[in-house]
Amino acid sequence: MSDSTSNPFSTRFVAPGKLEWIGPEGFFVDLCARWEACKFRGAIVGPHGSGKSTLLENFVPMIASSMWRRDAAGNESSDQTASPVPSSLSSSSSLSSSCVWLQLRKAESRSLIIPWRRLTGGSLLVLDGYEQLSRFKRAFVICKSWQRGVRLLMTSHRATALKTLCKLSVSESLAVEVVRRLTMNNEVESAIDVENLQQRLQHHRGNLRDVLMDLYDEVENRRVVQRK
Repeated sequence: MSDSTSNPFSTRFVAPGKLEWIGPEGFFVDLCARWEACKFRGAIVGPHGSGKSTLLENFVPMIASSMWRRDAAGNESSDQTASPVPSSLSSSSSLSSSCVWLQLRKAESRSLIIPWRRLTGGSLLVLDGYEQLSRFKRAFVICKSWQRGVRLLMTSHRATALKTLCKLSVSESLAVEVVRRLTMNNEVESAIDVENLQQRLQHHRGNLRDVLMDLYDEVENRRVVQRK
């Protein structure tokens, strides 16, 4: 979490991978079971800012022993160190030997290129932002991954040709808990109007990311006034 003087809503605290997933007990076990029941081919569905990328950041390391990643800007990285697997999942047959994880973005054409040479039977292809692909390429990915025996996990704003593993949305209680965790031990904690979060969520149509950006601006503006 943030320190006592930093802005708790800055990107380094709220970007996917920085926030711990908040969900019911046993959520990942159930998600893994649904994915396995769908023969390891499914989609996580939800609108902008509903937590899809955050869910991937917490779930994928549990089911992949090694990862090769490319972000939306085309930057590549690899991780050969397996993350600790929860005991509740350690005996599951859904664990994958290798993973190719792509964050898709139309504005960066390189991010839309899928490195099929890295994918073999039993490996895992993760597509964050499946709707960024053209209709033809969506069908091609589904068909080719099935032909090659590649497992497929994707995020999308709406239902896909694959089974929906879970539908995400942001409730007021979830927003309150996220803000509480971010402002823990921070000097802005008492200044955040928690009761106003519902209005912010409604204004941004359930997009928690935009709500946190609003709060970032609010904190910065308050500090400017205080310095005057």
